[in-house]
Amino acid sequence: MRAEFGIQHSTVNIRHVLLALWFVVPGAITVGAQETRSCLDCHSAALYKPKTLGEKPPPFVDPQVAADNVHARNGVACEHCHVEAKKVPHPPNMAKAVCAECHKAETLRYKVGVHGTARSQQIAEAASCMDCHGAHDMYARTDPRSHTHASNVEKTCLRCHTNEEMAQRFNFTRHDIGPTYDQSVHGRMIAAGHEDAATCNDCHGAHDILPSRDPNSRANRANIPKTCGACHWVVLDLYKKSIHGQNFLKGSADAPVCNTCHQDHRTQRVESDLFKLAVVSNCGNCHQDLLRSYRLSYHGKIRQLGGTTTARCSDCHGSHGILPVSDPNSMVSKDNIVGTCQRCHAGANANFAKYEPHADYLNRRKFPIVFYAWLFMITLLVGTLSFFTLHTILWFIRTTADRLLHPATHAKVRNGAGDRYVWRFNLYHRLTHGLVIISFLGLTVTGFPLKYSYTDWAHTIFESLGGARVAGHLHRFFALLTVGYAVMHGFHLWRTWRKYRRNRGERREAGGEMGRIRALIPLVFGPSSMMFNWSDLKQFLQHVRWFLFLGPRPKFDRWTYWEKFDYWGEMWGIVVIGATGFMLWFPLLVSRFLPGWIFNVATVVHSIEALLAAGVIFTVHFFNAHVHPDKFPMDDVIFTGTMPEHQFIEERPLEYERLLAQGRLEQILADPPSRRHLLFNRIVGFAALSVGVGLIICILYAEILQHFFLR
Repeated sequence: MRAEFGIQHSTVNIRHVLLALWFVVPGAITVGAQETRSCLDCHSAALYKPKTLGEKPPPFVDPQVAADNVHARNGVACEHCHVEAKKVPHPPNMAKAVCAECHKAETLRYKVGVHGTARSQQIAEAASCMDCHGAHDMYARTDPRSHTHASNVEKTCLRCHTNEEMAQRFNFTRHDIGPTYDQSVHGRMIAAGHEDAATCNDCHGAHDILPSRDPNSRANRANIPKTCGACHWVVLDLYKKSIHGQNFLKGSADAPVCNTCHQDHRTQRVESDLFKLAVVSNCGNCHQDLLRSYRLSYHGKIRQLGGTTTARCSDCHGSHGILPVSDPNSMVSKDNIVGTCQRCHAGANANFAKYEPHADYLNRRKFPIVFYAWLFMITLLVGTLSFFTLHTILWFIRTTADRLLHPATHAKVRNGAGDRYVWRFNLYHRLTHGLVIISFLGLTVTGFPLKYSYTDWAHTIFESLGGARVAGHLHRFFALLTVGYAVMHGFHLWRTWRKYRRNRGERREAGGEMGRIRALIPLVFGPSSMMFNWSDLKQFLQHVRWFLFLGPRPKFDRWTYWEKFDYWGEMWGIVVIGATGFMLWFPLLVSRFLPGWIFNVATVVHSIEALLAAGVIFTVHFFNAHVHPDKFPMDDVIFTGTMPEHQFIEERPLEYERLLAQGRLEQILADPPSRRHLLFNRIVGFAALSVGVGLIICILYAEILQHFFLR
């Protein structure tokens, strides 16, 4: 080529080229600057001088902007953009500035984009070059003053895409994304000065923007992984190898892509609580059966209540590299499951990993042990509550009828024994009952929101308590309080046993072997015993006959059959709820001896037994202590330890007659409780009643919601 043009290598060298550039380039820039200055003679407000009076001034340009913009810095004069402006005076209706002469490639891409297409359809409002890049205030993209600088792109795009009128006129999506994008991980990074974070044009394109429904659009579902992978290429590689990525590459329309889980303009940091809480719902959009079973687990319930510390889908299955269980590399494969559990539960073993995080207690085929545990407990729950609900209703009707039919007799009985009081419960009994009230109400208030985590009232209670973690600590504290009064009662029984052993020794000396046996009879079957006996069955049948107006009211001794049921129900509850509760509290210890599926059984048993206990206490027991016509508004004998003698005669005639025959009635006489004492008792009693009634209403609401609206 050099020979063709007569140029010899020896005559041209790098020094000649540099010398030419030294003179030519500054000269071109100087010429451009001079042309700009000549234009500013008219288009600068400071330099403009009208030739005639009342002459309409031309459009003005800020000289500083004109001299500092990207074109001026690169020697582009005014007439390069305003071609017709070479003629002075300018022709009327002079065409606007043209960009295509210099930016041919960008112009071609713009024409196929949604904005260029709209312009070709004579839609003048569609974004043009100057709408996005500016006019005379056009700066390099890396300049913070530029309209297309990373920190300004959102504002530039939202000038049109938040305009409701334009969206309706031209049928495009109005994105109310200002606040959402600003709070997203991309928006926060831009605000922090990270210019590499994704802005509108990184995801939608710059000049060749296409609607998301267009197969060639960067925002089209088919192109989302590639678009996001431009920045997140490591994640894209993991996704391609995952079960989701493989299904996507096979053309599955159901396979999730990036914005399925991370959304679009609301993309959050994966460490944020907002994202952690959203993960399960995002997965559940496709895996609805697994979502339902997950929500039955402790992990799922805590998440529904706003907790972010328990395991969610991605903790066990992974996030971008999710693999099927059958894959040896899967986090939940049989070779890796223990290690996966150990990420949260340090010390987890193979037994622990046998826990079923998606166990559905209604699925008898897949989870038979859990199903039959649920069936047994639900039968016990329904049977017990049905029996005692009917018992309570019949009792209420019979008592009310008796008061209405025989008011004079009732008043005579109530007032016939004077105002003397007798002792019924000593300090130990009252203290134990007080601990029962505190621990039971504490356990129900902190436990039932977890059981009914899908309700608004559960969220309200946990938020008022300080969150799931605080509620969990409180629940365990009340559990220890329960253990405390259970130990107290065990000590009381031991002392009682020692007392009878002493009596047994005295009787053995007096009556031999028969004397020893007789010494045990009062302990096990005597009137002060809580053991069921034949007299309880007889009194129950008599009571039912009285309910049905078929016989007289039975006479009761120190303890009635329903009080014994309360007692043994409490003992059963302490053992069952306590044992299952401690299993769930110390799973690593328990898993040393028992397989992990025992936690699934413990969860079902613990939950239903707690519901049974609450149902009996808050309905049957509250009726006996508060709503019963003879007790209303409250029976405060358990608080004062004493009761009026006329009430004692009416309710415990057999015990009264025995004490009277033994001459021991005077030994149990007591002073009437003070008014201050009674007032305190009423406050405590009604507070407990209010909590119980409130919880019963919440439980009924939750059960109705679950069985009729959430299935």
